[in-house]
Amino acid sequence: MSAQVNRIDENTYTAFVQKDEVFAVEFVSGEPPKFSPEQALEKPKGVTRGTDKEGAIKFAAWGSDNRLPNHLVTLLLNNNLAPGVMDTKDQLLIGDDYVFYYEKYENNKKIKVPFDDPELDDWLEEAGFEQYMREAVIDYNWLANVFAKLSYGNKAGGQADKITKVTRLQALDCRASMMNEQSRRVEWYGVADWMGKQNQQVQVLPAYNPDPKKTKQPQEFVMHVKKDIPGNPYYALPPYIGAQYWIRHANKIPVWKTANMDNSANIKYHIQVPEKYFQDMYPSPDYTREEREAKRKEMIATIASVLSGADNAGKTFYSSFAVDDQGRERPGWKIEAIKNDIQHEAYSKDFQDANSAILSSLGVDPALSGVLLPGAMGAGSGSKERMAFEVAIKKTRYGRNILLEPWHQAMKINKTHKRQVDGLLRRVWIGIQDTIFQTLDANPTGKQDAI
Repeated sequence: MSAQVNRIDENTYTAFVQKDEVFAVEFVSGEPPKFSPEQALEKPKGVTRGTDKEGAIKFAAWGSDNRLPNHLVTLLLNNNLAPGVMDTKDQLLIGDDYVFYYEKYENNKKIKVPFDDPELDDWLEEAGFEQYMREAVIDYNWLANVFAKLSYGNKAGGQADKITKVTRLQALDCRASMMNEQSRRVEWYGVADWMGKQNQQVQVLPAYNPDPKKTKQPQEFVMHVKKDIPGNPYYALPPYIGAQYWIRHANKIPVWKTANMDNSANIKYHIQVPEKYFQDMYPSPDYTREEREAKRKEMIATIASVLSGADNAGKTFYSSFAVDDQGRERPGWKIEAIKNDIQHEAYSKDFQDANSAILSSLGVDPALSGVLLPGAMGAGSGSKERMAFEVAIKKTRYGRNILLEPWHQAMKINKTHKRQVDGLLRRVWIGIQDTIFQTLDANPTGKQDAI
């Protein structure tokens, strides 16, 4: 379903969706307030206000102004470390390749056994697995929420029996409906440009229904996968949420330094010239006013060239002064050095502290991200990088399971989650494979594949 959004006034938009039943969607827009970190912890409230339309859909705001994900993206993009570190996180999470596997016990230990399945390979390719993963890892790492649209294929006379497409919906554009009071679950998702100010379309999609009695899902439906956060039933929060004060602080420091360099008056000397100096040196009628002004400019240029430039460092400057008939010194030139009070090291320690806090919140070892910390000789040794990589891969398992959840659900719907492997009907999964680097004494090839 979709709805045409109509602008009512500067801050209010409404949309009405009609198909079999009447749905009403109403939300508030306008300029977002300055981002407050406390927004992330506020109790979710409806994006919409109540309407008189029967069957009205009310969406849960994502942040107090419904723009928290946009604020978070802007927060990271304005940081000197975050985009590069997030790129490292994306690459770690997506791994080297996918593999099908089943589990079995061997010597009282559960192991994962990979196997080939050309039919499932073809299905993943046609359903868009690689594109989904490339896009979904970004939403998961940046915003901690992934919205996947699962679509049945078509057949003559109606809906096919199998999921043929799994698409990532951009998290910035997705909002969950307020939970049904009876079922206590989200039943709808609204997809729109919630930051837009012009008339726009809102696509309303049904949510996946996990009820085992529900044997058939709608033609297209949404699975919202995320890490559950206490007190936040609608949207998860990214791990770096606790460091947002540090990130905001770090973002301001380069801006301050740049503005200071661009706008400060960097004057080194104050040269004071008596008003009568050039009149006495170049009197009328021997010199015209224009000739006297030319002499003044020539003298100033000569002095400026002596006082500035690296080649003139340490040179001696000579001048003379005049006296009147009584032998008193007449006013002459004065050259005074101006003290520059700009602290070029200001906030440098703050910047270092902020970068350390930001790296900790993003959860990537400096040995992997290539970030040089103060006092360190480098990003890390080869052995440190190898250990950091192994730890990082261990930490990706939870996120990978979340990302793969829509695909495993699609396999269950398609009844391909159990396969004949090695003569037995086994429950199978999609796994992410990584190449673990090893020392040559442990493995002559120097590497080993791991799921």
